[in-house]
Amino acid sequence: MVTLATCDSGNPKSVLIPGGSIAYDLHAAGIPWVLASQLPLTWMGSIRMTETLYTRILRGDDPRQALCEVRRQLYMNAESDHDWASVVAYAAIPPDFEDQVTAFFERQMRQAAAVALNHADNSTDDAELESALKDSTGKLELWRSRLPKGAGFKERVRRAECYGMYGSTWKRIGLLHYKKKQVQKGREDLEKSLAWYQKAILNVARVGKFSSDRTILEYNQDIWHASPLKIEKEAAARSTG
Repeated sequence: MVTLATCDSGNPKSVLIPGGSIAYDLHAAGIPWVLASQLPLTWMGSIRMTETLYTRILRGDDPRQALCEVRRQLYMNAESDHDWASVVAYAAIPPDFEDQVTAFFERQMRQAAAVALNHADNSTDDAELESALKDSTGKLELWRSRLPKGAGFKERVRRAECYGMYGSTWKRIGLLHYKKKQVQKGREDLEKSLAWYQKAILNVARVGKFSSDRTILEYNQDIWHASPLKIEKEAAARSTG
């Protein structure tokens, strides 16, 4: 994704002249998502757009939802301007776009929680420590709020990964509290860690019979979408003989 912080970068000018705006040219050159402004933004509009857009994009939100929220915020705060109509997107959306967005969001939440825990490791007082720990668990809560509800293989695996991350996080929080001589808090944290690890294991265990054949079959159905290749018995016998 490319965002152009330039007024008129999304303005196609004349429709009679070949080519288009800077944003269009970048998109035509192969960049899947290009966000631009087709009209000059006001000073306050630029601030609102920056605060709304980058917060959502960097945490892994669907860019379509992020763009919608940008326009909504600009429209709600509009007085005599048309900032809400300025922001445009040139986008190409592949068939597996939802899976790509989900994978990116979960990776961002995992990394954000790890950064908060690193901050907690380097904290110099209890208030700073608890603030960093609250930040790390807050990222996991956001991740959990977006987990799928289905009972399929892929949905269960996604939930198990999130719950496993909960277990790992609470374990690390417990060790930090023990390090600070806060034994009771540390013990409670480790109990939470164990409960989340158990929940992760149960989510995977309830999938049913697990074998390499089944795993490959479901990966193909959900991700690869490859066509089966029929092999005749005689040809197979010759190739192995």
